Amino acid sequence: MSEVIVYKDPATDAFAMRDGKVVGCRVDVWSAERNFELRPGQVIYRVVDLRFVNEEQARGDTRILVQVQDCQGRPTMGKVVCAWPQQRAPRWDGTAYDWASPAHWAEFAQGSGNYDPAKHGPLGPYVVFVQETSPPAPLLQGEESVASDWAVGFGLPGNRHVAYLVTFRESVVGGSEPGCNLILAAMAKLWGVQYGGKKVG
Repeated sequence: MSEVIVYKDPATDAFAMRDGKVVGCRVDVWSAERNFELRPGQVIYRVVDLRFVNEEQARGDTRILVQVQDCQGRPTMGKVVCAWPQQRAPRWDGTAYDWASPAHWAEFAQGSGNYDPAKHGPLGPYVVFVQETSPPAPLLQGEESVASDWAVGFGLPGNRHVAYLVTFRESVVGGSEPGCNLILAAMAKLWGVQYGGKKVG
């Protein structure tokens, strides 16, 4: 019985098989708190699942596929943004967006996502996050977009053809994790108003 040998490819700093096929690379999740000033009752979107699809499984697919779920884990509508590169936030060099829906995962090609960690650092060039919902989520003080975790990295290490699956789920600041329904969101908002805006939970 032969052993499966996995090592870190010195050229790409990605985990690879003995035949050189990439079997893992790095994606970080930056919490919404890192980029937004959150308030009780505000709707946010959390990364609840992030999967890497290796070369053998991807079979040439190089997309980032993103699902948006409501607080009960059901697929729902959400405008997902893919921005690059992550080092230039918030003035990205470029952005693309796609709407996720119950019947569709938002999808982004990584055709120009080749990177060499030895030169560019351990993370790939992309940032993925939820920007809007349809219908709009109930936000405080008329905000135009929702707060979201950022998934940072992705890309094609050493130009190897790999793919990613990301799932965001609706949650509420001060509510239970992951997710709350809109009634709990309204209660958290009311509680914050009645008790001097202190954080709930």
